[in-house]
Amino acid sequence: MDDKSPVLDVQEAKAVFAFGYLILYVKGDKSTPCHNIDIERSLLTVEPPTFIVTQTLPAGTICTQVVTPFEFSKSFFIGVFRDSIKIVDSQETKEILVKQFK
Repeated sequence: MDDKSPVLDVQEAKAVFAFGYLILYVKGDKSTPCHNIDIERSLLTVEPPTFIVTQTLPAGTICTQVVTPFEFSKSFFIGVFRDSIKIVDSQETKEILVKQFK
């Protein structure tokens, strides 16, 4: 089983809406160079939509504890434009304004 936990700190987050899709970009620090980053949509159906940034250490991986910068992006089909979304990391829940691609 993989060890999944919130990312240490998302220092920058951007969101763009285009053609029904929300594209999220996050930048920050992760615990080790071996951790994989992912963004998951919260199962809660509240507005604005909430997304959780996680880091996963694959099972059996041994890696030196060195805080490492990361950049990651992912898209989600959300259908209609929202003015803002929320991003959850290990520090806080951040509200991010969404830019609309025209």
